[in-house]
Amino acid sequence: MNSRTAEHGDGASARFEERMRRALSDAAATVEPAPWPAGEVLGRAARRRRNRRVAVCVPLVVAVAAIAALAAGVARGPDEPRPVAAAPAPPPRPRTPPSPAVVWPAVRVAEPGRAIGFGGGVRMRLAAGERCVDWKDGGGWDCRDESNEDGNQPQGSVSTQAYGYTGGMRYTLLYRGTAAPARMCVTVAGRAWPATVVTLPGHPGWAAGYLDLPTSAASQGPFTPLGLTVWDADGRVIASLEKPRG
Repeated sequence: MNSRTAEHGDGASARFEERMRRALSDAAATVEPAPWPAGEVLGRAARRRRNRRVAVCVPLVVAVAAIAALAAGVARGPDEPRPVAAAPAPPPRPRTPPSPAVVWPAVRVAEPGRAIGFGGGVRMRLAAGERCVDWKDGGGWDCRDESNEDGNQPQGSVSTQAYGYTGGMRYTLLYRGTAAPARMCVTVAGRAWPATVVTLPGHPGWAAGYLDLPTSAASQGPFTPLGLTVWDADGRVIASLEKPRG
């Protein structure tokens, strides 16, 4: 091949390449690329990151729960029962009203031979060796020898004398002993009724008591137990008696 033929071939090849470049350039200019889906790509990336975090956190939570259960078992001990929730506190019970306080009459000191009244026409008169009672207004004196020369009532004891009337029952008590009585009571059907203590000045070695009970308290039947109790100023029982009432 001579030099002219080679030059002609090289020129044709160059023209062909130029035409091809122009054709490709024109074709590329007519193509419009699609918009970049940035939101969708970012959303998929965020979901992948969340899935990876969940996959990591779930085993950690399970492991922490297992460690806590194991620690509780070790602290409680293998044979110790599980703690039981405390039962709710019961509702407060209504308080029982207190029993009424007993009002004790004051001790009455009687001058020898001078009568003292108790209301309802009842009078009492004490002397060195005598106790007299007027059970009703103007009914006359009922006197008893309190010298105890016959020894019927021992020291440190109490007895009673009763008088029934339409409205109830009247009691006179007699205490013998060296202590000074401060309180006396008559117990009828389990209820204590305070009596008025009557004594002479000084230490006569005996004292009387008086109590008037209404029918509702006194009429408990002929054999209702009747109790007599005497206390000193310090609250010590110095004499008592239990007997059926006849």
